[in-house]
Amino acid sequence: MSVIKNTIDEIPIIYKQGGPFFLSFIKLILAKLYSKDWTSFEKQFAILNFEKIQSQSDSAIKAGILSYKKTATLIKDGIYHINASKDNDLRIFGNINDSLINVSSVTNGLIDQYVNIKHLSGIDETSIGKIKQVLKVILNDKVSLNDRGLILDLPNVERWLLNQFESHIPLMIRTHENHKEMAGLFSQLMKIIFERRKYRILKWLNGNINDDESKQVRNSIETSLKTLEIQLSVKTCKQTCSNCKYLCLRNHSNVGDQMVHDCFGNHKCERTCERCNNKCTQPSGHCGIHVCNTRDNKHYCNAVCSLNERCKCNGRCNLKTDHSKDMPCMCGTEHLCNKPCE
Repeated sequence: MSVIKNTIDEIPIIYKQGGPFFLSFIKLILAKLYSKDWTSFEKQFAILNFEKIQSQSDSAIKAGILSYKKTATLIKDGIYHINASKDNDLRIFGNINDSLINVSSVTNGLIDQYVNIKHLSGIDETSIGKIKQVLKVILNDKVSLNDRGLILDLPNVERWLLNQFESHIPLMIRTHENHKEMAGLFSQLMKIIFERRKYRILKWLNGNINDDESKQVRNSIETSLKTLEIQLSVKTCKQTCSNCKYLCLRNHSNVGDQMVHDCFGNHKCERTCERCNNKCTQPSGHCGIHVCNTRDNKHYCNAVCSLNERCKCNGRCNLKTDHSKDMPCMCGTEHLCNKPCE
């Protein structure tokens, strides 16, 4: 036994995640030998395989790999992607060789499906073509946006992904003029990221568990996938941000705090005042002209907004002092119709 032990100890560890399952198989073999049970291993192996898939499913759904530790450092430092070794990758186990799951083809298909004129009003076809080309590179090859090791259940992952896309796709940088179109594009991109992860998980599940033993674990995985879909901005809110006029990019249900709407921006208009060289002091995505908070006669008419009596906006006219008398005083705020719904 000592010779066997020494020989085993000298063998390098290849599959670092296999320890617990190897031990389970050895225990099963020893138990069957001891009890002189010469029946097939098939049923017991199926149970062990089921337990293995079940124990790995949570990490697979949230990070796209077999295992990872959700440490305080990951949350504190905002580390949303970890480098995954091949030994930690999701694979379909075979009798001779294991098969790694490749999501490149399905990713490209999802990009073609969700990034097009049909789903993105306001973005011209040429720009959409350029965006698709860049996405097919960064979603397949770039480490930080590759599905392997991309942790999707950490706080503010949507904010981080928005920053990633803005830094790699100049056409996606959100501005005063295009913020509505970019909100629609970001929603489509989040769908791609979720559907890519869903494809990887189901491919891994279907390849390693047969239908007879999969019902319980399949139900558990499908429930977890629905939870992940809710956590991500797969269906964006489409309401206005609580701090500015950009559209909210959080999930449509805003689980946990329904009244908080966030665009993930700094909520400040980046343009210059149209009456001077000062910075516009209005919130991002505001209506009307770009103006600073200098309330003098050179900047504004300053009369009470003509719609104040109807809408109670309490605004002051932002038009020039010498604007035509035929032009009603307007404060620049977006005014609703205020008529009873028909």
